[in-house]
Amino acid sequence: MSSGPGMHPAAAPASVSAAGQQGAMRLASWRGIAVLAVAEGASAMPMVDSFAVNVAAPRIGAAFGSKIEQIQWIINAYTLGLAGLVLVGGLFSDRWGERRVFLWSTASFGVFSVCCGVSTTMWQLVLFRALQGCAAAAALPCSLAVLRKMFTPEDSSRAVAIWWSAGGAIGAASPLLGGWITDQWGWRWIFFINVPIALLTLAGGSVLLLRRTGRGEPLGAARRNGCVLLVAGLTLLTWGLVQLSTEESGAPALLGCCSGVALLLLFAAHQRRHRVAALISPDVLNRQLLTSCAMLFCLYVALTSLVFFVVLYGQVVLDKSAYASGLFVIPISLMTLIVSPLFGKSGPRTAERLVAIGMALCGLALGALGLAGGTTAEIGIVAAVCVFGGGTALAAPRVISTALASSSSDHAGVISGVTNTVSRTANLIAGAAIPGLVGMRGGNYLSPEACTEFFRRSMFLTAAVALVGCVLAGSRTGTKKGDNA
Repeated sequence: MSSGPGMHPAAAPASVSAAGQQGAMRLASWRGIAVLAVAEGASAMPMVDSFAVNVAAPRIGAAFGSKIEQIQWIINAYTLGLAGLVLVGGLFSDRWGERRVFLWSTASFGVFSVCCGVSTTMWQLVLFRALQGCAAAAALPCSLAVLRKMFTPEDSSRAVAIWWSAGGAIGAASPLLGGWITDQWGWRWIFFINVPIALLTLAGGSVLLLRRTGRGEPLGAARRNGCVLLVAGLTLLTWGLVQLSTEESGAPALLGCCSGVALLLLFAAHQRRHRVAALISPDVLNRQLLTSCAMLFCLYVALTSLVFFVVLYGQVVLDKSAYASGLFVIPISLMTLIVSPLFGKSGPRTAERLVAIGMALCGLALGALGLAGGTTAEIGIVAAVCVFGGGTALAAPRVISTALASSSSDHAGVISGVTNTVSRTANLIAGAAIPGLVGMRGGNYLSPEACTEFFRRSMFLTAAVALVGCVLAGSRTGTKKGDNA
């Protein structure tokens, strides 16, 4: 159990067992605020990195003379490492203590960020981006597990809402910062900005986080095999989807997709067979968690597509700089910062309605952008992105809180890993599949007329995905916590 509000960190116990305990820290205490800031720091680095690299991706591709499929790998390699290993990161947090995993993963992310910044070839950059994703796979579930385990049950949901809102503020600055640094100093510096964040987070985490012993269980052969199947399946599926956007796509791309799907199905069968040693414990798989994950998937597919295509549209069609194109997606983060705290104390029924309304707003905003296409003024793009940001702010924190509350705090790391796996897999599939699905091949997106058409198609496609999430939110009415899937 954590120290009380008035205790100095040095007065806290040196080691605390994580099993079966919910924290006793209050959010209103100075220590509670500091712990929330440290947790935010661990999630801020991947967020800053993601927004900044999305904005700078066209410039990085131009520097290396790369085609669209190579530019996609700058983003997808990171997301692949994150999506493939985030479940293991959650397991590490529960078994070995979140403090140890938190500090090691934060330090690793900072080191690999420097490696990205000094890369001399495209494939060096892709490799270090993948390693960045592996480090983030441990840092992200740890940040949510800290909120779940260290705060009281009453304050845990509020902490998640504030964590999400603060992330909105950081996300609001990231496109501006990434675009400005790219224009002024070059794209390499968007990776170097992670270093001071990592150092501050390490300093705060080493002082504030308790030394929990965890359950101390080894990963085991069954879990290692499950990990290999998951990563291999996602890698092959991603490679196949990216190849579909190349000019020479054909049988190899289809074979990659089919092989990836087959390995993912084999992973599911493996998890079912080894229930005791599964990466995802059967104890946490209930209808509440599965429905929340399905809605998160829809939301993040829509979000990833919107950010990628709006930034691309700004640079290719509107002939804006990387900095100016980044301005178009800032309203997503600003609306999150403004809207999310207003409904932080909503009850379960109200939360369900807010999620449905939020997903509907996202779908309507994407549909409006698709209808307007290349005829809308810049203010129209900003207005639609504002509506999308408001919908995201209503839906996302409530879905995450519902997922975290679907099981005991004993499984906080695993559930955080599950939600992060779903969201990052959605990022991965959206980034790999949607460009190919809307017709992007090689360098054909560099034509303003073609880019406009790709933009319209992508908005319609992701609007449909967001509306599927709205239907799922409506189906949650009357679902009880712990209902078995």
